[in-house]
Amino acid sequence: MTIYYNHENKFEECCKCYRIIWETLKKTSKIIGDKLDFNFSASIRDVLSNYIGFLVLQPFSQATYKELKELSEREEL
Repeated sequence: MTIYYNHENKFEECCKCYRIIWETLKKTSKIIGDKLDFNFSASIRDVLSNYIGFLVLQPFSQATYKELKELSEREEL
């Protein structure tokens, strides 16, 4: 879905997808290959980078500001 939303310039939806992927990767102990279909990188570092990038690209709102602030205060980054 991230590829589709990126193609459609729907940054908010793309950001949500990357957040879900990132949170799932943090919780799982399963080993996932670094590259998936469509040359999609499943590395937790790349997913986090894309999550932050799409968070910044979406229109500014209180929700965006709150999410960026919460993300910056996390210790596990």
